[in-house]
Amino acid sequence: MMTNIDHNKSIHYLSEEIADFHEQTNTWLAIAILAVLASVLNMLLLVIMKNEERVNKQIFIAGNFSFTAGNFVTSFSLSYAYIRRLVERDLAVKYTTSIGCMIQTPHLAMYVIGNCMMAVYVFSMSVERLFIIIRAIHCQKPLPQVRQLLLFLCTFLPIIDATASLVSALYIKDKRKAVRALCYLRSTVSDVYFIYQNFQNSLLSIASVLLSATALHLLKISKAITDAVRAQQLKREAHIMKSIAITSTFTFTMITIPSLVHLVWVFSPRDSFSPEYAWILHSFSMSVYAAFFVIKSRTFKRLFVCKRLSLIYPSEKTSQMITVSMQR
Repeated sequence: MMTNIDHNKSIHYLSEEIADFHEQTNTWLAIAILAVLASVLNMLLLVIMKNEERVNKQIFIAGNFSFTAGNFVTSFSLSYAYIRRLVERDLAVKYTTSIGCMIQTPHLAMYVIGNCMMAVYVFSMSVERLFIIIRAIHCQKPLPQVRQLLLFLCTFLPIIDATASLVSALYIKDKRKAVRALCYLRSTVSDVYFIYQNFQNSLLSIASVLLSATALHLLKISKAITDAVRAQQLKREAHIMKSIAITSTFTFTMITIPSLVHLVWVFSPRDSFSPEYAWILHSFSMSVYAAFFVIKSRTFKRLFVCKRLSLIYPSEKTSQMITVSMQR
C-alpha cells in the first residue's frame, strides 16, 4: 500500500533521492540486463545438471545444484527489482511501509534466500570435501555425522535468514517511518539485521575460499607420501576440489565484495557513493559463473564442440574422440 506519510531520511540510498532518479537509470538498466542474462544462463545450467543426472545425495553434487539454484533465485530477484524500478517510474516519489515492501514485492525475500543459499552451500561443500580429504589421507572413512550436520545447516539457515528479515521488517523496524516504494532491502529491514545478513554471507564465502585453499594444499603435499590406491582416490578428490575452489572464487565476487561495499556504505559518515554499482559486478559474476559451467558440461561438448568436429573430420577416429569427450 502506497502512502505519503512523513518519512525518515536517515536510512536511504543515494539513488533514492528524486533529483538523482534519472541519473541512476543507466545503472539500473545495466544491472537489469546483466541480471536477466544471469537468470537465463543459470536456468540453462540447472536444466543441464538435471539432464546429466548430477543431482544425488552427495553434498558436492546436490550442493552444486542448490548453489546454482540460489544463483538463479538471486539473479531473478535483481531482474524483478530493477525492471520494476525502470518500468514504474512513479515509485521514486511514493512511500510505503517496511512490511508492505516485504509482502508486496517478492524480490526482497528471494534475494535473502538466494544469497544465503549460495553462501551456505559453497561453505558446506568446502567443509565436506576437506573432511573427506583429511580422512582419506589417514585411510579413514568419512564421518556421516558431519554430512548430516551440513545438510541441516543448508536446509534451515536460508529459512531462518528469510524469517529473520520478515520479523525485522514487521516488528523491529520503526513502523512510523515510511520507506521509498522502490523497496531496497537496506531501508526495509533493521540496521542490525542488514549488518548481520551481510556479515554472515561474507564470512561464509571467505571461509569457503580458505577451506578450499587448505584442502588443495593438503592434496598437493600428500601426493608424495601416499600409495597407488590412495593416490588415485586423492586424484579424484583433487578434481572435485578444484571445481569447488572455482565456485568459491565466484562466490567471493558474487557475495563478499557487494556485501563489504554495503557495509562500508552503512558505516560511512555520509552518502559519498551509491552501493548500487556493486550489483553490476554481482550480476556479471553470476553470468560468468553459469556460462563457465555450461561450457564445461558434457551437453555443451556434445552439441557444439563434438558436432563441429564430426562435420569437419567425419571419420572413425573423430567418433572415438566424441565418445571420449562426452565421458569426461
